[in-house]
This record gives sequence, C-alpha cells and structure tokens, in this order.
Amino acid sequence: MLATHRGSLTALCLVALAALAGCSSSSSEPPDPYRYAPPPSAAPPAGLEPASWTTHLTADVLPYWTTTADLGSPAGNFPT
Repeated sequence: MLATHRGSLTALCLVALAALAGCSSSSSEPPDPYRYAPPPSAAPPAGLEPASWTTHLTADVLPYWTTTADLGSPAGNFPT
C-alpha cells in the first residue's frame, strides 16, 4: 500500500514540476509600454472635433476673460 501512495506522490510531483517549468521559462520579453502607437484613424466622437473646441473657447470661455472687469480693481487685484 505504501508503494502505491509513493508512486502516486511521485507522479504528482513530476506533473507539478513540469507545470512549474512550463510557466517559469519565458522566452519572450514583456511588451514595451512606451513603444510607438499610431493615432487612431477614426474620426473623433461627436463633441470632440476641433471645431467644437474652437467654438467653445470663443463663445463660452473667452467672453468671461476678455472684459475690463476681469482685470480687477485696481488692475491685478483679482477676487478670490
């Protein structure tokens, strides 16, 4: 009976060693995270086109930063 268990244990050890040997020997290097990736060729999603950003800048943002009140009183005294 001891011989049967010893044979099973030996077989189990050999299978485990073979599995470990297969997992640990890596011949290929991991991929370089800094390698060049070309930009996507598809059009940007709706709302992210350059024209949308230009319109947002000129119509929504700049009007609040191009008035004389934006300079503060006296000039340079910005409210915080």
